[in-house]
Amino acid sequence: EGFLGPEEAEHLMRRGQLNLKASVVFENGELTVMDYRKSRTAWLDPDDEVLARIERRIALLTGLNLSSAEQMQVAYYAAGELGRYEPHLDWGTADGVNSDFSHEGVASGPRVGRF
Repeated sequence: EGFLGPEEAEHLMRRGQLNLKASVVFENGELTVMDYRKSRTAWLDPDDEVLARIERRIALLTGLNLSSAEQMQVAYYAAGELGRYEPHLDWGTADGVNSDFSHEGVASGPRVGRF
């Protein structure tokens, strides 16, 4: 509680609203819109000053290096559109976790957390 100030939260929402698009998932080797995820997503500008300040706090709080983190995004789930994201596996399959990932040519491993 209290991690984001009201002005920071409003800033992220305003930035996100400018670029909302149908959310996609990675299925069968490609990004696609699927029925199990009903939302809109916007990727935030990594050079945004407010976002950079928030990411520094995330790194301090979690103790994680964010150099291989995904770009921050805003997701919008509307009740009237039956917004949802059903249970799913990130970066893996029912048979196991895929840890053969790289970020900018450097092996980084699977996702370890969300914030």
